[in-house]
Amino acid sequence: MKWEKLTNIPESVTNRYWHSLSVWSETQSTHWIIVFGGKRCGLHHSLLSDTTFIEIISSTGDLVVESVLDIDEYNQRRILEGLTKVTVAHIKDAASDKNILDKKPQKGDLLRLFKSSFAHYSTIGTALNVQVDDLLQSPMSASDKLILVFQRWIDSNRGVTWRTVLQVCEDFPDQLGQAKAKVEGFLLSDRARNSY
Repeated sequence: MKWEKLTNIPESVTNRYWHSLSVWSETQSTHWIIVFGGKRCGLHHSLLSDTTFIEIISSTGDLVVESVLDIDEYNQRRILEGLTKVTVAHIKDAASDKNILDKKPQKGDLLRLFKSSFAHYSTIGTALNVQVDDLLQSPMSASDKLILVFQRWIDSNRGVTWRTVLQVCEDFPDQLGQAKAKVEGFLLSDRARNSY
């Protein structure tokens, strides 16, 4: 494994030797690298006993580091994914007199909630029925491309609701499962009720 081919991995993970690696594919486009222990390079060589989980997305043809998690963060994520069986009905009940699902999302909220899904800008844009072909060869970063996708969707004024956002996440669980959990958590929060 050549670390220099993957970006956004902290030096605390890459600066080691005699470590163990395990690689597995969760889906066709989502892959995990687990880094176990090893020794730290430097003036004082130290033994490492940590475990790091690196999520790699390959849906665009390139390898994109989606997240780097320690074992506690990884376990918490798996627990949250198990709890994201929150239904639209639960969100409706929490919103009581106003149905937050029919409110228009603010771009800032979308960017915050989809921060871990920049690599899926093309899937998100296609699902929202906005133009993405011109972005495929663009030198812009994936985050800038997703910002543009959301701006185009908001400007289109076609089905710009939280209901649509949730539907897109549900239609692509492999790519957007983490974003769906964040959206559902946000829609049930006081912050969302105060904003919408």
